[in-house]
Amino acid sequence: SGTELLPRELWLPTLDRLRLAPAAPVIAVLALGVVWWALTGTRWGLEVRAVGLNPAVAGRLGIATARRMGETLAACGALAGVAGMIQVVAVHHALIPNISSGIGLIGLLVALLARADPRWLLPISVAFATFTVGSIQLPLTLGIDSAIAGVLQGALVLFALAARVQK
Repeated sequence: SGTELLPRELWLPTLDRLRLAPAAPVIAVLALGVVWWALTGTRWGLEVRAVGLNPAVAGRLGIATARRMGETLAACGALAGVAGMIQVVAVHHALIPNISSGIGLIGLLVALLARADPRWLLPISVAFATFTVGSIQLPLTLGIDSAIAGVLQGALVLFALAARVQK
């Protein structure tokens, strides 16, 4: 079910038989660069980080905390929209139910592990993507249930959080 296939003119070009659009990682890296610059190189980013660390103190310093939270939510929503657009025009070529299949929750785990440090977003994202994509091959090649990928992701988060608590 879902919508009809989009016209071919709207599809991102893909590598033969891989369903991989080379433009997708380029868009992701560009988005990462923009986020990194916005968070580390602008006053807005400094204010967002201040609000994230302690909204009460940020408010006392004159930062419009509710406004910064709203702007951050809007920016995150826009980035999620770009990710969804890539899924539609590069992978599925149609809007289908459950198109994200929990990718948003994985994004929350990545953000939790990265601790708002853009330098960690790419390696952690690649690790989680490897688990997710690799889980498709587990039943085919090893006869292992693909749910093991979720278990590995959860264990990674628990170990990382436990290491932070001990510090």
